Amino acid sequence: MSAVGKKKFYKGLLFGALIGGTITLLDKNVRREVLQGGKALGNRIKETLSRPGDLMESIQGKVEHFRNTYEALNEDLQFLAEKAAEIKKLGEETAITIKKMKNNQEQSDEY
Repeated sequence: MSAVGKKKFYKGLLFGALIGGTITLLDKNVRREVLQGGKALGNRIKETLSRPGDLMESIQGKVEHFRNTYEALNEDLQFLAEKAAEIKKLGEETAITIKKMKNNQEQSDEY
């Protein structure tokens, strides 16, 4: 698509959105919901701006929670890796023991 074609496309998209939004706002219930949503958003923004420390505490709390969760998960994964290594070693030792027992049995069957 050429630059002119893209420009026309975006103008048409914007124009269509404006017309659609205007037609939608003709409905009284939709208009009321949009106004209420805008007021609620405005109130939340005012509250956040008036108490930025609360927002920072909330963010820091979430970061700390994430860090603790990550550390616990990391410890659990290390524990599982250690247990997997132990099980692997035990399996290898068991295989060696079985081979020895089999060889001993074969040798005693020869006599």
